[in-house]
Amino acid sequence: MTFSLRARYAIDSVPINQLHGSSSAVDAEKELEFFFPEEKTFALIKPDAAKTHKGKAVFTDVNISTKDLQRTLQVKQAGFSISKVKEQALTREMAAQFYKDHEGKPFFEDLVNCMTAGPSVVMVLSKENAVEEWRQLMGPTDPEEAKKVSPESIRAQFAHDILSNAVHGSSNPEHAMKSIAFAFGELDAYWFPQGPEKHLHCLFIFFLDVF
Repeated sequence: MTFSLRARYAIDSVPINQLHGSSSAVDAEKELEFFFPEEKTFALIKPDAAKTHKGKAVFTDVNISTKDLQRTLQVKQAGFSISKVKEQALTREMAAQFYKDHEGKPFFEDLVNCMTAGPSVVMVLSKENAVEEWRQLMGPTDPEEAKKVSPESIRAQFAHDILSNAVHGSSNPEHAMKSIAFAFGELDAYWFPQGPEKHLHCLFIFFLDVF
């Protein structure tokens, strides 16, 4: 007697079996992505936070070395998967292009200066509702407001002022795709390599300056 699920739940009048299972890990990944697509967002740790707090994206895997990391100030278990991460120093031209929507506003020059003060850490984060959840984790743009309404947020704890507010995140999925293309190239905005790095869970760790 056969006890397989397909044998038990077969319908005589239907020639196609009633159950499906992925034939390999690669196929499973593709099928999960098809039925449960993850949203992607662009995240950036600004130069001031990256320098002052030794801002790092640290993974629960061996891909990123932690030998130079010092005392932990705070750990945030964000729950995102990481598709891309790199350190990059923006030129003035790049910063002006990145914040082109603010061009002509009184604070534009100060914003460009802030973003070119040193290297930033740029990332592509993935999870369901990634754009909104990363924005919630960041907190309000103004750190003073963040301290009142979201005291556990990144900006409430690590931002200096409304310009040097520690982190940046896309405002909507369309903006996320444009920012990803800006930082990593057009191809990477719509395709990410399959592999173990996609499944790493990120811990955002900010470090005291204790050298």
